Amino acid sequence: MALSAVETLGPRAGDWARQMRDLYPAADPDGLARLATIRSARTSALTGVLAATTGGYAPVVEYASVAWVQASVVLRVAAAYGADPTDPERAVDLLVLLRLHASRESARAALDNATSEHGGGLLRAHPLEGIWRLATPLAARIGGWLALRTAARLIPGAAVLVAALTDAAATDLLTARAIAYYRHLSHPTESHPTESD
Repeated sequence: MALSAVETLGPRAGDWARQMRDLYPAADPDGLARLATIRSARTSALTGVLAATTGGYAPVVEYASVAWVQASVVLRVAAAYGADPTDPERAVDLLVLLRLHASRESARAALDNATSEHGGGLLRAHPLEGIWRLATPLAARIGGWLALRTAARLIPGAAVLVAALTDAAATDLLTARAIAYYRHLSHPTESHPTESD
């Protein structure tokens, strides 16, 4: 999914950055990054609200759609700081920033294995690790949605409200990590945020 996001959303992020630089020639990378993030939390909140209306499919719909929104904003932030959003290295960045991998090395190894002609992909080469990495975030979503559905029986509309708030907050945290990460790449003399921050 990370590679697909870079392939699909990367060119759009690059176009967006060029358009913003044309519109705001005096804007610095921090200003462009702020522009990239303006709508991201609202879009994630709306995605959470829409997912809440899909019934039993809500956790899967929410996970996929919010991940796509988050990948888009990360790639726009990358472009704002001058990193090529179409470079496959952005897929490594996505896996680390989304906290699916603890380090760039682990993320790169997983992507190399997944794209290897002879490696068989992550799920075939390392079935337990692959299943764990894919299932853990989804299981957390499903658990959260089950709790929300129970709460919604007591408080109508709770699922929609909580989905909107948590998805917006998660996207805000991700964009803050992305800004710190790409700011460091463009100014390597500044202190580097740890991958666990």
